[in-house]
Amino acid sequence: PLTPPTLRVNVSTTNGNAYPVNDTIVSLHCDAGGQNVVNYTFYQNGVTACSQPYVTCDKDFLYFQPITMSDTGTYTCKIENPISSNTSQPLSLTVIERVSGVVLNSNASSWPLWAGKASVRLTCSALGTNVTFSWHLDGAPLPTNPRYHLMNSNSSLIISPVERTDNGSFTCTASNSVNSETSSPLTLSLGLLPLCWFGMSRYYVSLITVVGVAREACCMPAVTSEVFR
Repeated sequence: PLTPPTLRVNVSTTNGNAYPVNDTIVSLHCDAGGQNVVNYTFYQNGVTACSQPYVTCDKDFLYFQPITMSDTGTYTCKIENPISSNTSQPLSLTVIERVSGVVLNSNASSWPLWAGKASVRLTCSALGTNVTFSWHLDGAPLPTNPRYHLMNSNSSLIISPVERTDNGSFTCTASNSVNSETSSPLTLSLGLLPLCWFGMSRYYVSLITVVGVAREACCMPAVTSEVFR
């Protein structure tokens, strides 16, 4: 009688689990160890695995050309001859999507963000499997600051309140076991604009810009107004 074959894959495995990358060429080999085999059959989750147009079965090999996210599942192979048949132990394939499409956005409205008063939320989004997020300010890891609050598995950064020291370029990096990708920079530029004059009183203007685009400014009274006669 036939002994069970061994199902192998051309990517590294851990405890019977393999993690191929989406859109790559992957092959399975039903290794019968030199036994007299007449027929090989591959199964995904108990269903014949060779029905897709990009999947080719050639005797003891199955080829994904390329593998897709829908090919995640549990695979076995069955060997047969006129006397007996036997089936391999299961092999789990979990297809991993590369990180892509990393975008950093701000919830800043059309009004200015006043230093010491307003807050802003920066949100990082990305495509991919098991993505983790990290943040940088001016190219260096985001410093520890009680005004910086990381939320939603580090995909959101809340700055509350904004201060002039937040003047700089923020980026987020999305990573998984396959690759990393960094967003375009988003700049929070906080500055003090020239004085505004209304009637006989002097006012200061403080304005923050997002992604280098100045928001609509308005004048705020200085701590002490000077009235000229």
